[in-house]
Amino acid sequence: MKDDVRCFVEIVRQGSYAAASKELGVSAATLTRRITGLEERLGVRLLDRTPRLCRPTADGEVFYERCEAILDDMGAAEEEMRVRGGRPVGRLRVAAPISFGRRHLAPLIGEFHSLHPEVQVELELTDETDLLRQESYDVSVEIGRPDRGDTISRLLLESPRVVCASPGYLERHGRPERPADLLEHRCLHLIRDGRRLDHWMFQVDGVVETVASKGYLASNSGDVLHEWALAGRGIGLKAHWDIEEALTSGALVPLLEDFAVERADVFVLYADRRHLPNRVRAFLDFLYERMGPLDLERRP
Repeated sequence: MKDDVRCFVEIVRQGSYAAASKELGVSAATLTRRITGLEERLGVRLLDRTPRLCRPTADGEVFYERCEAILDDMGAAEEEMRVRGGRPVGRLRVAAPISFGRRHLAPLIGEFHSLHPEVQVELELTDETDLLRQESYDVSVEIGRPDRGDTISRLLLESPRVVCASPGYLERHGRPERPADLLEHRCLHLIRDGRRLDHWMFQVDGVVETVASKGYLASNSGDVLHEWALAGRGIGLKAHWDIEEALTSGALVPLLEDFAVERADVFVLYADRRHLPNRVRAFLDFLYERMGPLDLERRP
């Protein structure tokens, strides 16, 4: 029964028999036989099947949620007993935004793996926040304070956003002195979840002022905006952690420093469980030690 349930849960997670077959290392025919037997024993249909996709029925959704929690708890219990007093092992799924993941997280993960070589780390980089919320990760990193109630979130890195431009751009177009001056400039816009983020908010004389910044270049890639700003293509609104080196070298110049803008603080999220797997806690502790103000909640 346990193996049948594990097969069912993996099919729902992967979305198809083929992907689940590859993940579990068993044939699709074996999966079909196990699910058929499981449905017969329960007396309900658990999955709606199409040639390419497989989705749970209403009954399957309820069964999946219960089974997933049970399997996760069993896995955590088995691992805790196996590595009690020992070293972290097993698969660790981590997700992060592309720019932050490449610049800051990937090097740290390399160091973490050197310390814990038996942990199999999978790093997925995406700027689609909807995907971060839909997928199941052991640890995910998000920019800006999360509003999700199904996870624990802790501040990992404090970071303001900075309005900036290259010296070449400022020589050609002048320097904005107030937020409203951006209406006369070329701004670089980030596209996030299909929306162009062209409304920039500032604290002006104690009041929040929104400027509908003008610009001709936009991208869903923070790295692309970074390169455009360095090339003098326009004024950017970037996280300090993303452009710190360019500010230090003078390749980018901070602008409108007297007017505070929204922050780009970095948060780490993980499941609200009584007992975190050893590998997850080790990774969170490592991030805290290396990056700063993460206030990791410890539970017995």
